[in-house]
Amino acid sequence: APALLVAKHDGSWRMVVDYKKLNNITIKDNHPLPNMEQAIPVLGGGYKFFSKLDMKSGFWQIPIKEEDKYKTTFNTPDGLYE
Repeated sequence: APALLVAKHDGSWRMVVDYKKLNNITIKDNHPLPNMEQAIPVLGGGYKFFSKLDMKSGFWQIPIKEEDKYKTTFNTPDGLYE
């Protein structure tokens, strides 16, 4: 998958990887997690707070099966990275 730099609104840069080809061959989840609009009404009125999961740097925290790591490989002018 190609990696490229994209300018952010504050002028800094973010590296992004284009996984469109991988997405096209990925098996879709038949039982996806509900989105927020679906989940909140189910929680009911008894809840006083709602917490969120901070996904900043989530790629360091989500394990990938060893046999699937090659699928996350991306390329730059300096070479391939997993």
